[in-house]
Amino acid sequence: MKAALVLPHQNAISAPEILPIGIAYIAGLLQQIGLDVCVLWNKPWHVIKTELEPRISSLSFVGMQVFATNYEQCIALCKWIKQKNKNCFILLGGTQVTNFPEHALSSSVVDLVVRGEGETATQAFITALQHKGDIKSIPGTVIMDHDSLVTNPDSDIIHDLDTLPQPAWDLFYSHKPIIRGHMLTHRGCPYNCANCPVRTPPSKVVREYSLARMLVEIETLYDVFGARDIEFFDEAFTLNRQRVVALCQSLLQRKLDLTWRCYTRINHLDKELCELMYEAGCRQIFLGLGTGIPKLLNILRITLDFDEVKQKIRSFKKIPIDIIVTFSLGLPTETFSDTIKTILFGLSLPAEKTLFQACLPFPGSELHRIASRNGTFSIGNWDNISSWNDIVFVPRGRHKAELKCLLFTAKSCAKTRNMISRYLRV
Repeated sequence: MKAALVLPHQNAISAPEILPIGIAYIAGLLQQIGLDVCVLWNKPWHVIKTELEPRISSLSFVGMQVFATNYEQCIALCKWIKQKNKNCFILLGGTQVTNFPEHALSSSVVDLVVRGEGETATQAFITALQHKGDIKSIPGTVIMDHDSLVTNPDSDIIHDLDTLPQPAWDLFYSHKPIIRGHMLTHRGCPYNCANCPVRTPPSKVVREYSLARMLVEIETLYDVFGARDIEFFDEAFTLNRQRVVALCQSLLQRKLDLTWRCYTRINHLDKELCELMYEAGCRQIFLGLGTGIPKLLNILRITLDFDEVKQKIRSFKKIPIDIIVTFSLGLPTETFSDTIKTILFGLSLPAEKTLFQACLPFPGSELHRIASRNGTFSIGNWDNISSWNDIVFVPRGRHKAELKCLLFTAKSCAKTRNMISRYLRV
C-alpha cells in the first residue's frame, strides 16, 4: 500500500528549515506498519501537484495537515487528486479541519477528517482499508454521510508516548549533516490561552516521553543525521522542572557537541534552571509574553506579574542564553495608548531580543471569537497572509494604517535595541 503525506506551503507560518513534527510522527507510524510513504511539504500546492503526479495513480490514500493559512491550497489539491485518482482516499488533519470539519467535508473531495492527534485514528483507518472494513465509524474522525455530518466518538488518548515510533526523519532530512534537528519531549498543555486554536481533549492532557526515549531521539539526530543543534517544539518545554533537570544532567554526562533551543513560559523558568540549561547546551529560550497591558492579559487568559517578569529576565542577563520575548500588537479592545505602552514595556526588558508581530486571531480560537465582536478582519482568505507583519485584524476604533505604522516603528526600534544588546554582550 502506498501513501503520501502533504503539507502545502503556509506562507507566513512556514520556513523551509522548520520540520512539521506532526506529519513526521504520522510518517513514522506508516513506516512501522509497512507502508510505502512519501512526504511533500512546505511547497505551493501546484508544485506539490507536479511532484505527486507520477505516483498519483498508485496511491491508496493521501493525508494532509491543514491550517487556516493553507486551507484553500489543500482543498485545491484535493480536487486535483480526485480528478486524477477517484479511488484515492483523502484524509485531512490539523487545527483548521479539527475545528471546522464541515467546511472541508462539504467540498465532496474529502473522505475523512481526523480530529486532534492522528496516530490512533490513522492506524484504525489503514487497518479498515487493508481488510475492507468500515471506515465510517472510526473513533476520532468526522465524515459526511448522505449530506449529514457524522462526528464519531473521540479516539483513545495516547498515554504512553514511548509506544509511538520515532518521527520519520529520513523522509525530511535529505542532506546530511542537517543544520538543525526537531523534536518534542511531551504532548498536551494544561493552559487555556485564548490565542490557541487547539481545543481537542488530548491537547489538555500532558503526557511525557520518558527520559530514555528522549535521549534515544537526541542521539539518533546527533549520530545518524549529524545534527549539532536541536529545536524542541514543546509549548512549554520547562513545564516539568524535575524532568528538564534530569535531561540536562544526562546531556552533560554524554558530553555531546550539541546546542539547543526551546519555547516555554516565564513562570516555569528560574535562574538556577536557566544556568543548568546553558551548561547542557541551551542557547535560546523563547518567551511569549503577549502584551504589556494587564486588562489585555485577561483577554489572552495569561497570568503575568510584570514586575516579576522584569526581575526574572534581569536575573538571566548574566547567563549567555539568548532570551527572546515576543509581543502581539493590535489585540481586541487594545487602544492606541495600550499599543504604545506594550512597545515601551517590551523595549524596557533586558532580553537579548524583543520581537513584535501583528495580532493573528486564528479561526477556532477564543481570541478569534473575541476579535469578531470587537473589531474587523481585513482579509477574507487566510491563505493570503504573506508575513507575520500583515495586519489581519483591526480593533474597533482603530485604523489599519495606524497599526501598520506602529508595528513598523516597534520592529525598527527593537532591531536597533537588539543590535545594541548583542554588541554589549560581546
